[in-house]
Amino acid sequence: MAETTNYKLEKYDAGSSANLLDQYNASMDKVDNALKQINTKADQALNKNTLPDGLEAFCTALGISSSNAATLGATLNHILNKIGTETFTVTDLANAKKTAEGFIIPGATA
Repeated sequence: MAETTNYKLEKYDAGSSANLLDQYNASMDKVDNALKQINTKADQALNKNTLPDGLEAFCTALGISSSNAATLGATLNHILNKIGTETFTVTDLANAKKTAEGFIIPGATA
């Protein structure tokens, strides 16, 4: 007996007798389970704003949360827009921090 490619649902051959209790019902259970998984993922995506696999762990590792994401984005945007255009004073440089990559981040002014 042949099967479908993706879900291995049983397909009747031309000479096969219909076996609705075993083959058909087993295939319907597979279809039902697949549809339920799709429905669950769609509900999560629409209602819970779930992140793709791996991205949630990435955000957690960086300490990004819904409460600080906007501030972080604004800070990064400010830093990126200031690179190469700022003139630093001695006081600015004294308060500055240097990232592991060598970027200078201006410190807080008093």
